[in-house]
Amino acid sequence: MLALDLPLPSELDAPDIELALLLLEQEEARVDAEIADAIDAVAAVDDAHAALAALAAPLASVQARLAPAQTAIDAAAASAGAISARVRFLDREVAAVAQARGLVRDTQRLQRRLAALRAATRGLHDGGDADAAADVDIDIDAAAAIVHEYTAAGPAVPALASPFVRFVAAPEPPAAEIRRVAAALVGRVARMFDAAAASGCTRDIGRCLRLFPLLGEDLRGLDAYARFLAAAVADRARVDIGAGVSPANAYALRLTRLFEVAAAAVDATFPLVEAHYGRGRMARIIQHVHADVARRAADIVDQFADERHVTRRRAQVLREERQPAASPPAAALADHDVADIAATLAELALLLRQVAAFTRFAESRAAPEVLALAAEGDAARERLLAADGPCDPATGLAADSPLAARVAWLADAYGAFEAFFVARSVARAMALDDADALAGWAAVALPSAGDDDAEDADPAFVALTSSCVDDVFFVVRTALDRAVATQQPGAVDAVGRLATATLGSALVAPLEARALAPWSPGDAARQRRALVALNNLDLAAAYLARTAAPLRERVAAEWPADAAATATAAAAVDAVAAFASRIAHACQRGRDHVALHAVKPRVRAALQHAYRDIKYVLSDEEFNDAQADNLFQKRFGRRLARLARRLRRHLAPANCAALLVAAAAALAADWERAIRQSKFNMLGALMFDADVRHVMRLVDAEAVAAGASAAAVRPLFARLLRMADVLAVEAAAVDDAAPASDDP
Repeated sequence: MLALDLPLPSELDAPDIELALLLLEQEEARVDAEIADAIDAVAAVDDAHAALAALAAPLASVQARLAPAQTAIDAAAASAGAISARVRFLDREVAAVAQARGLVRDTQRLQRRLAALRAATRGLHDGGDADAAADVDIDIDAAAAIVHEYTAAGPAVPALASPFVRFVAAPEPPAAEIRRVAAALVGRVARMFDAAAASGCTRDIGRCLRLFPLLGEDLRGLDAYARFLAAAVADRARVDIGAGVSPANAYALRLTRLFEVAAAAVDATFPLVEAHYGRGRMARIIQHVHADVARRAADIVDQFADERHVTRRRAQVLREERQPAASPPAAALADHDVADIAATLAELALLLRQVAAFTRFAESRAAPEVLALAAEGDAARERLLAADGPCDPATGLAADSPLAARVAWLADAYGAFEAFFVARSVARAMALDDADALAGWAAVALPSAGDDDAEDADPAFVALTSSCVDDVFFVVRTALDRAVATQQPGAVDAVGRLATATLGSALVAPLEARALAPWSPGDAARQRRALVALNNLDLAAAYLARTAAPLRERVAAEWPADAAATATAAAAVDAVAAFASRIAHACQRGRDHVALHAVKPRVRAALQHAYRDIKYVLSDEEFNDAQADNLFQKRFGRRLARLARRLRRHLAPANCAALLVAAAAALAADWERAIRQSKFNMLGALMFDADVRHVMRLVDAEAVAAGASAAAVRPLFARLLRMADVLAVEAAAVDDAAPASDDP
């Protein structure tokens, strides 16, 4: 139809007319096809209508036959609904009967258990309270088990059975009776526990400790046992101290014994408490024991302060530090006062160490218990960790115990005494230094440059260092060990700064001044002091480098897991170890001074001595004689060997190696300047190359034997070897050109 609607603007448009005719023909063909299909389908539709008409009569017959069955089905469905409702009703009735039977059984059981409870607590039902029935013989274990049974089950059964049971067998409801009996039993168990604690009967104590949680009084049982444990710790610690304790360490031993007994008691209590109270309940006992032990330890510290006159001694120490060095001797402390201060210092360190150790022990035992309580919920944690004041949330221990204030005071006094003792001991060590009386220094250590050929016998023994380094470092290491043992980060930091300041002012500065003293070839005493000071500085640097590692290991192994405290202590130890660079710098300055004023002049003199009658413009015969004699190599080798032997004899290996390397550098520089002013031919250049290589091997062997690295000496002779190569090439070129220039 769309083709017929095409606009025909002009009858004379032949292509459009032809297109319209074509579309019209196509539309006619489509319509003819649809009409043909419809005609063909008429017969099939007629057949279907005939088949349906044939089925109408049978369907009516079937419907007539099914009408009674449908009526029966509807009636059966109605009956099934009624039966289902009845079944549901019967199910509810059966459940109610089962519940009633259960309640009857529970009531009968309650009657029997109440009868057993009355039998076990005969005499408590006459209207008297627990105090009036104190002498009645009752079966506490059985009664407690019955009370625990219904306490754990809750109040449902006694409350339900009360209307029936109390009129049959009892004048009061079961719940009230159970509460009354439980209160009476708790009083009886508490009195039993007090009596057992007074007599020390561990069997009855354990029995009472087991009964308290059965009666629902776990906190009361834990508190009672904690009080008993604290009293037992105090008694055992007091009894075991007794006689035989020296006055010098009595308070440290008392404190140590108190902490040891408390730690043993706490560890022994864990199985008992966990068996009857469960995980986490031990935290409350640790809380009580720690508080009581801290109070008793604070009393011991107070007695220590009074007996040892710590306050007065500290005032004396501070007054001694403020006095000028030129103060009259009468104002100085007497020897017995210094001895008392030293003993007090040692005991102070022990007290701080034991307090830190016990605190670490208590925290290690309490922290897992607090975690176990936290897993049960905040309510259980708050109920079991009730404290009088602020406490550490991770351990439950009191944060402001009397012992904490005493520890701060002890640490302050310890720092004052340690500073006094270190300063006085180091000053005494430096005053008693035996540098002027060391063995093996009778002769001049390094003779003047002109007498290096003088024969001298090696002494049997040469003491390279004096006593001051060992003595000073013994004092410093002892102070650092004591500070680390206290487990107080402030003490370690203060003693670390004290150690570096003391080493710098009392040891390194005097030794550096001796090493840098003006060098006089004829002054044997001054040379000895300079070389001994150089050795002492090298030894001090080595000592200090070895001091830090053990201290770090002790901090990591002994200190509690407190990141801030360990970081402070580690930083203090690192600062002490870093002071080794200051000592090494002073030692290097001393080496440079000795090398400049003692070693380099001798190397220059040895080079000049070896160059006597030596020339490097050689004929063939002179070259052969020079190779056979090797005068330069022998002369210089002899002087070098004697110098190296004297350096090894009186210097530490590191100092000797450094000075031999300095000697090699001085030799190379002087030799290079000398060569620039010498004349060569090819044979002379070859001889010079042989001399350089031989001397380089000698110096390298001596330096390596003294402890220098294998690559320390050879690079110093590189320029000389290149000069030898260049001289050989240039001399060969000159020798080749000489005959041509002489040709007429």
